Amino acid sequence: MLKKFTFLFLMAFTFFSLTPSVIFAKASGDWEKVKSLVNSEIAVNTKNGDNYFGKMISATDSEIVIQIADKTSLTNQNTTIQKDSVKKVWNAKLNFKPSANAKNIAIGTGVGAGAGIGIGIGLLFANTDGPENRDAIFAAMIAGGAAAGLALGYFFGKKGHKKLDMVYKV
Repeated sequence: MLKKFTFLFLMAFTFFSLTPSVIFAKASGDWEKVKSLVNSEIAVNTKNGDNYFGKMISATDSEIVIQIADKTSLTNQNTTIQKDSVKKVWNAKLNFKPSANAKNIAIGTGVGAGAGIGIGIGLLFANTDGPENRDAIFAAMIAGGAAAGLALGYFFGKKGHKKLDMVYKV
């Protein structure tokens, strides 16, 4: 019974320690908060589905003007968005650096290997009368976890501009 509990505890601990907690903040429809973001990096989602990243140049009671950001820099292009067409506004972090894929892969591989170690230890504790090739199974768990982490780090690494806290929502 203790072995089963230990196994379940280690599995749960591994799962929850690797699962990021996501907290959604409720934003209000207070346009004054949007107007206070002049000279800030923002992201805007319009009611027709357009998304803009850039620096807010100006804001009035009826519209905002944004200097548009592309992948490499702030452009010379400004766009005016009417208040009644704005759906959501976020504070944003504009990232003009090239993708840090090597760093993301290394982090993912380390996290995956750690998960493999945790799962492998849990399996060893839960199954002490198991197969004689436990070392090979343990190594396979580590390698499998590392490979999964490598793939996740590559495909889901942070790239491009990032939305931060939501400021306005209709």
